[in-house]
Amino acid sequence: MITAKQAALKENSFLDYCNQAFSGEAVIVPVADKKNVVILSEESFKVLEKAQRNAEYIAKLNRADEDLKAGRVIVKTIGELEAMAEQ
Repeated sequence: MITAKQAALKENSFLDYCNQAFSGEAVIVPVADKKNVVILSEESFKVLEKAQRNAEYIAKLNRADEDLKAGRVIVKTIGELEAMAEQ
């Protein structure tokens, strides 16, 4: 992970930092109010997005498993489901 000051982004070529991001490095740029901006390659960003979606899905599965174990389910017969579908 690389930290680049805003002034460095102006002084140095922004493309240099982009190339570092393309090579897998995250470039952190501190801004006002102790907040940061991170420059990532699109590939790295997509990996992070996928990991977040997977974590959300696993949490959903865990909640469903807890509901099942606690008996919070609705039981329907095939006939009842077919009748519901016809409505």
